[in-house]
Amino acid sequence: MTSTPPPSHPPIPLTFCKSALPLRLWDWGATLDDAPPVVFVHGFLDAGRSWAAVANGVRDFCRPLALDWRGHGESGRAIGGASYHQYDHLKDLTRLMDELHAEALANNTPPPRTLVAHSMGASIALLYAGLAPEMLDHLIILDNLGGFAKDAVDNIDRWAEVLDSVRKPKKAFRIYASKEDAARHVQENNPQMTTIGIDRFLAASLVPVQGSPGFEFQFDRELRGPNPLSFPESHWLELCKRVTAKVHVLIPEFGFFAQHNSPMQTRLQTLRDGESTWLKDTSHHVHVDRPDAVAKVLWQALKPVNTSRNRCD
Repeated sequence: MTSTPPPSHPPIPLTFCKSALPLRLWDWGATLDDAPPVVFVHGFLDAGRSWAAVANGVRDFCRPLALDWRGHGESGRAIGGASYHQYDHLKDLTRLMDELHAEALANNTPPPRTLVAHSMGASIALLYAGLAPEMLDHLIILDNLGGFAKDAVDNIDRWAEVLDSVRKPKKAFRIYASKEDAARHVQENNPQMTTIGIDRFLAASLVPVQGSPGFEFQFDRELRGPNPLSFPESHWLELCKRVTAKVHVLIPEFGFFAQHNSPMQTRLQTLRDGESTWLKDTSHHVHVDRPDAVAKVLWQALKPVNTSRNRCD
């Protein structure tokens, strides 16, 4: 680990087709052939390449792989009855992890035993860790520990919103005249986000509009519809009990976890092996604002693996 920023290394775009939709997987590679792979999953209306600063900081000790969730980035869009519910994302992640484990077994290389997840991606990763605990050793979570709990009335109301959304056309994408215009919009909605963090976020998800001037964010507008699948708090607590991986939660001062501290802390305490790090003056978008903090926690998690490997060299 060094204090100076590592050189930028562009990822290789891979396509994962075992899901119902083709999914984009970004592979930054590793400096060592036997480095363990680590899977990174982003949050809502983000993209896999927003992990670039983290990925370039950890390539010396692992192989970072970042997924574009369906409907995000360069992954497939939900058409012909496909959807964007939590269980769709969970199935996509499960198929991806199974495929990577099978590939590792065939090549006699280390399988992915670590997930790093942000926001919505952290909710999906927690579901995976609780339902398939044998697949993970480490789960590193950025500013989330499961979704917002909903009671029965809230869930029924959410289903009504889903039916209503079917009848209403989705809002058209906002077109930005310039990258600077888009940056101002992100800053207005995320006032604690750093300037370099905004630049990293835009580099991952802002694209030119095809056939006309301007820029737009690279996600499907259908993602803005309501999600009818929400769990009561008891479900999230039961899920936390089933997680056997070591969990490290990064808690930014200006984030979701801090805003909903009481239930999130209860979930953290329910985990068998959970710990947290408080990040002062940090926004919700930890991975673009503080990639060094994410890299440090990941290094500590994989340190025993790398130490063991070095002893065998």
